Amino acid sequence: MPCRSYFCICTATFFRFFELRTILIIKAAGLYCSTYYLNNYISNSVAGKYALWVAQYNYRCTYTANKYGIWQYSSEGRINGIRGNVDMDYCYTDYPNTVKNCGYNGYKKTTAKKTTSTATTAKKKTVDELAKEVIAGKWAAGDERKQKLTEAGYDYSKVQARVNEFMAKPTLKSVDEIAKEVIQGKWGNGDERKAKLTSAGYDYGRVQARVNELMKNQ
Repeated sequence: MPCRSYFCICTATFFRFFELRTILIIKAAGLYCSTYYLNNYISNSVAGKYALWVAQYNYRCTYTANKYGIWQYSSEGRINGIRGNVDMDYCYTDYPNTVKNCGYNGYKKTTAKKTTSTATTAKKKTVDELAKEVIAGKWAAGDERKQKLTEAGYDYSKVQARVNEFMAKPTLKSVDEIAKEVIQGKWGNGDERKAKLTSAGYDYGRVQARVNELMKNQ
């Protein structure tokens, strides 16, 4: 395995060569790199010349030296139809339209008046979508959850309120409905029945009294 100093020399040589080739041949290029190498081996002036795709497996990207168009935030994503983990990314730049409008890859450069792009990148999720993700454990808990949601540009209070609504206990059934279920054996017997009814929010005394009344009439 090459030593770090050798790697640095090779990296610097590559970028000098790549810059020359970019001027002569390539009109635009992108650079995919981790934050470690961006911060330690690639100068800000060099990185700033390219469309950046930053890899940092974290709840937020900490690279701030240059603007980046894509952030790869995880290598443990799951996609139906694909075996094993996949990389997950957020895209903040509409690259398809950029390529077309600038005349790259064989496209003619757009000269007509500017039109509003219909493409949506890094689309914000709805409060309901976020609340379901929170319940699924994707946004941690407590202060960490609040920090993650806030840094991602979401209103923590609205999301948490929706989570609370989703997690709220369902409407209690009537005493008659529960009493009939008890008779059917759905709530166990003795202390088990009492514990289950109480933990579910029902008044055990009232339910049992109604059970006794219904049993007398049978």
